[in-house]
Amino acid sequence: MRPFHDRPFQVIDGGRLAEALLESIGDPQVRALALCGSVDQMCDSVEILTHPARARAVTAAVLTLQPAAA
Repeated sequence: MRPFHDRPFQVIDGGRLAEALLESIGDPQVRALALCGSVDQMCDSVEILTHPARARAVTAAVLTLQPAAA
């Protein structure tokens, strides 16, 4: 737990949690993937987020993967 900036709230230290999770990944290909959140953290376009093929294409571009078939 850590303070939330200068506010009177305690929050989970997400960075430490993420590091612990990353260390537990055994597959080197999965470990090598770019660190990013879900597609709605990368993009806020309704035209993309409401069309699964477009959302997959954005995710693939961020992760530098081949786009998934529609």
